[in-house]
Amino acid sequence: MRKITLFLLLMLSVCVYAVSNSAVGFGASVTGGKGGLVVAVKTASELKNALKSSGSKIIVITQDITIDTYISVTVSNKTLLALPGKKLVSDSQEKSAAGILYLKGSNFIMRNITLVGPGAYDCDATCGDLLTLDGMYGVWVDHCDFQDGCDGNFDIKNNTDNMTVSYCRFRYLKAPRSGGSGGSDDHRFSNLVGSGSSNAPNDGRFSITYDHCWWDNGCVERMTRCRNADIHYLNCYWNSSVAKYYIGPENASSYCEGCTFKRLKASKIVSEQSGSTNQIKMLNCVSDNGLPSDKGSANVPSYSYSIQSPADAVAAITDATCGAGATLNVTAAGAVSSPCDTSTDPSDDPSDDPSTDPSDDPSTDPSEEPNPEIPDFVPNELVNISTFWNISDSDFPLGEINGKTTVRKLLMVGSSSKTMNIATTSQNVDGMAFTKTLKLGGAGNKSARYVAFRVASSCVIEVYAKSSGSDDRTLNLAVDGFNVIKSTLPANANGSHSTYTYSGEAANIYIYSAGSGINVFAIRVTYNNEGTALNNAEEDLIYDGSVIRNDSGKSVQVFNALGQQIMRTSASVIPLHNLSSGLYIIRSSGKSLKILR
Repeated sequence: MRKITLFLLLMLSVCVYAVSNSAVGFGASVTGGKGGLVVAVKTASELKNALKSSGSKIIVITQDITIDTYISVTVSNKTLLALPGKKLVSDSQEKSAAGILYLKGSNFIMRNITLVGPGAYDCDATCGDLLTLDGMYGVWVDHCDFQDGCDGNFDIKNNTDNMTVSYCRFRYLKAPRSGGSGGSDDHRFSNLVGSGSSNAPNDGRFSITYDHCWWDNGCVERMTRCRNADIHYLNCYWNSSVAKYYIGPENASSYCEGCTFKRLKASKIVSEQSGSTNQIKMLNCVSDNGLPSDKGSANVPSYSYSIQSPADAVAAITDATCGAGATLNVTAAGAVSSPCDTSTDPSDDPSDDPSTDPSDDPSTDPSEEPNPEIPDFVPNELVNISTFWNISDSDFPLGEINGKTTVRKLLMVGSSSKTMNIATTSQNVDGMAFTKTLKLGGAGNKSARYVAFRVASSCVIEVYAKSSGSDDRTLNLAVDGFNVIKSTLPANANGSHSTYTYSGEAANIYIYSAGSGINVFAIRVTYNNEGTALNNAEEDLIYDGSVIRNDSGKSVQVFNALGQQIMRTSASVIPLHNLSSGLYIIRSSGKSLKILR
């Protein structure tokens, strides 16, 4: 059986060992956006909006993003990923602009992201960090590369608690800038836990696991500077050639296990802060110039974990292909794997949500190829050009659908007992205003309550929809039958604009709700191929490129995504590159209209 995938476009992990879908240590219970929509972002505003949006989401950074102003948001139930090599960049050392992410909230995962700052500059704590967590409960930061933070690389404060930082790399590649108002001419101070001597979460202790982390060259101090904390350093590695000290505890328990410290120029491995009370344990750790003595009774981790020898841990951490840093393979669908392990943990697949109502998905044997049900009615026409079905258009009549009906190759199937309905509404979704909606109803199956269309090849599918109730709903997409890909639509008054990518040959795509009702406002299909010839120019053409060539000599009308006519011309070249970016609908009565990219 041929294998076809349909996945959410909008955003897992490996190093030398198979990737896990959960953290080790204090952040082990964090789930992030698992089971939610996957959202692709390529600008700072898109990233900010996705982070602060409601509902579970997997956010994938698909392009390098320059952050001009510190992104400060409350974020919950989100996973933030980046495609390989994609970075978040801050070039500014100005007080109002420096820094990348300042986050509050809960249940957050961040993986495979390179964060690049402008270089260290001590502007008295008013310059931002690459990442600051302020009152965030339940966090996993994994396989990220922190470079050249202005104030710091990664700071944790206030009610932030129960978190794991794994396979992350901290370093400074740029020379520090001197003369800052804070007084330090070399502020390459990497990681702060607790913003002051009395700063702590509600239970009085920051609980953090650092697993296979690497404090690399350029770090001078704070690896970490930790106040009021119970910290487990598991198989970590310190080797900065400019370090003054590594760990700076203040009223902290530092349980170091299987770690390696390269002293180099560092005068101390542990530099206790004045007046502090600390507990220190060095268990199976190594150093090239002596280890500090144990002190007090450091808190022994109560969770389960495995441990490597210091030498094996250093080899794993410094592996250039899959060690610490942003070394994971991440796809636009949010799938994570390691370049050192071809296997993928199937539980990391964002489409596999074990918490979802099993009635939404026919049971299958996970060890076998899915055996989808064949719907009673299938599309009989191929959508061979990019198409936009706006339910608000006049060719979608109001009323009940209790059989099968087709509008511009969009098949809508209801039955006498499972009707669908096109009804009036007033709804705005992602900047688009709608006046009608298709009410799918719930309990869709192979005989009724679904919409379907047949695509010719790989394409992008966008759906404008919302839960019809006050709770989250599950929208199902299927390929060549009811082989389900699920996506959660939050109970959001403004609805959701979801983007999916289909990869494969000609196939039937089905959209329905197996659970409770969902309202659909529009569906868009955009083919990926370069240069599309249209032999049937009676239909709508959707194109977001720069040039349309009109070989027909007939009049052509150009509409924006809101259906407003913005141009009418008979020119052979239609200069869309002069228009603002976005989606355009081209209508022509000619017989030979071509797209040139």
